[in-house]
Amino acid sequence: EAIDNFRLSLAKDAIMRVYQSKNYPYTHVEIDQDELSKSGVVVFNVIEGSRVRIRKIKILGNKTFGDSKLKDQIHSKSWFPLFVSGTFDPDQLEQDVAAIRQYYENHGFFDVRVGRKVVVSPDQREVMIEFVIDEGQRYVVDRVSFKGNQSAPEADLRKNLKMIEGRAYDADLVKRDTKEIIAVYSKAGGFVYYPIDPPDPNYLRIREERYFRKDAGKVELVYNINEG
Repeated sequence: EAIDNFRLSLAKDAIMRVYQSKNYPYTHVEIDQDELSKSGVVVFNVIEGSRVRIRKIKILGNKTFGDSKLKDQIHSKSWFPLFVSGTFDPDQLEQDVAAIRQYYENHGFFDVRVGRKVVVSPDQREVMIEFVIDEGQRYVVDRVSFKGNQSAPEADLRKNLKMIEGRAYDADLVKRDTKEIIAVYSKAGGFVYYPIDPPDPNYLRIREERYFRKDAGKVELVYNINEG
């Protein structure tokens, strides 16, 4: 085959992924460019590095949610003989930080800050991961309103809502209430909910919008409705 630097780069990445799946997160792979240009032979030079596994995962600073609940949100797991390999993947670690942050935001902690610290053992074969959390304030919904509802009275839309004024914001309740709003339109007849992207103006669509108040910890929840 013709020499293709892009495909060679993909090959390097594939080799590193194999090592990473076997708990070698610091494997480094390079292609011998001199040999390639002289003879057309592809030589992968591999520096394996140490085999590393996660010995322990700690959660620090969490007050509202327990360690087990937050650990359920992440994919990194500590090593346990025969059952859990304890694979340490730096890229996955960053995704885990984002997952914890998203979990807090889904429950009204819009100012949460999440960091992580990796402590490496002296022999560089084990790591301890610490997720450090500053929860911040939990936001409360001070107003629920609707835009674009012409065929459904607001009283009907509000009737079965659970995410109401005075409650802490919860994304799961918003999803539940969105289904209740869809049910109101279904009973009205002639409205079809079809969540596609990009949106089709012929179908019912409901988009949640959040507006933060100047007063700390307050948020307005708006259901923006396109009836179709």
